[in-house]
Amino acid sequence: MASNFDFIKAYDENFPTEKLYEFECKLQISMKSAGASMREFLDEFYQYCLEKLGLWDDYNTYLAENGREDNLGNGLFFLTKNRYITDYPISTEYKKGGVFKTRFAEGYKFDKEKLYVLFYLRSFGNKFHHGKKLIKKENDPEYVIDYFHILDCAFQLHKYICKFLGASGIPYFNIEKAPIENKDAEYRFEIIRKKPVMYSRNFTNCRFEYEAMYYRSTNSPRYAILQFFPKDDGMSRTAQKRSTTAYNENDSIIFGRGIKDIFTVAGTESDSEYYILAHIFAKEPKPLTEELLKKMSVSERLDVALRIAEIIRELHNGDEVRIYHRLLNYGCIYLCENHAGARWYPAITNFFFAKMDTADQDTSLDREQKKKILSVKDRTVSKYIPIEWFNVASEQGAPIDIYSLGMLFFDILCARFCDFIVIDSKSIGDYFPRMKNELISAGIADTRLHKLIFDMLSLSMRRPDAATVCQRLREIINS
Repeated sequence: MASNFDFIKAYDENFPTEKLYEFECKLQISMKSAGASMREFLDEFYQYCLEKLGLWDDYNTYLAENGREDNLGNGLFFLTKNRYITDYPISTEYKKGGVFKTRFAEGYKFDKEKLYVLFYLRSFGNKFHHGKKLIKKENDPEYVIDYFHILDCAFQLHKYICKFLGASGIPYFNIEKAPIENKDAEYRFEIIRKKPVMYSRNFTNCRFEYEAMYYRSTNSPRYAILQFFPKDDGMSRTAQKRSTTAYNENDSIIFGRGIKDIFTVAGTESDSEYYILAHIFAKEPKPLTEELLKKMSVSERLDVALRIAEIIRELHNGDEVRIYHRLLNYGCIYLCENHAGARWYPAITNFFFAKMDTADQDTSLDREQKKKILSVKDRTVSKYIPIEWFNVASEQGAPIDIYSLGMLFFDILCARFCDFIVIDSKSIGDYFPRMKNELISAGIADTRLHKLIFDMLSLSMRRPDAATVCQRLREIINS
């Protein structure tokens, strides 16, 4: 398992690492559990030091002479006061990129002993280990408990262990390298890389995404996309609820054959800083990009377009709940190679503004949500938003998806994300001549395809439904 603490075994195989790994794995999904694991590591650490240095007899004598009990505080005091081990001052330097900065460096005042790493960590860990409430008492800055604080603890602890073991050349603690594990659910994620958030995901304040490997005891490793959202954002909470509801109401197969599961890693009830949504894929998911499209033949691009249309058809015609995406664009699409390796299976994500035909779901959009959508400046994305978004018709579902699907067809078949369409300055029909020339230049000369796309981009009441789109496109491909 990849970890920021992997270097330890090269210096001391007997060093207690189990609780360290637990601490690291819980950082992003539970501050309480992470804090408790850190406290448990400190318990193991002082006992490890006593054992390694052969100090148990001296320590027991010290306890007896001073009428004290064996516990973490007394153990650390004995070891540091007698200089058997060194406790280092809290580091006030920045991590590269300005991610970590200690509370002390921000002007908080601690007792003198709290300026040293081990006691700083002990004070923090005790808040969790002893079951105290996560509150900040007035004029008591040591009770500041938040995600930033626990990341600072991880940074300080990692740096301390490096010094303690004499390890040199070790990079600073990096949260992007930390695995995410839920032992109760028997799964873990190992981060591959942080990936840029597509522009379209900024609609919902998605802070960042990770590509990861997903491990579960019952099956072989799979790929995952992890999306992180701030919990305290009202718009994000509404979007997340829509997204998870859409997934829960349907078999995940209809979102694309590449997706095997969708679930919440850290939900609104957890004490994580973020709401974390996981998409599990059987094969490596690749975002729909111009580079990937240019590597495909025309027939492969047509096949991808058809498969996306079939997913939309299934969503619109669900037996239990009909779902309308309402913000379909290239940033919502991932592609997975199928088992033959010759064709691509698309998967649709980000149902943050979805409309669901259910009695218990309020899927209308408030003014702030509409305002955010209509404020998009990137022309490669804004062209996916039909004129209906500017009026009450945005509460519709199917016509909006068909329009966006038509624009997605155009981009896929042209193998580039065109940016010359500006809906608020012209009618979409004014762009049809240029769009036709773009399609022909990309090798799409069949006038039936041109007409299909233009029909999908026409006035709302004239657009074909998803089933008709699939039928017409399949006839073109098979002819």
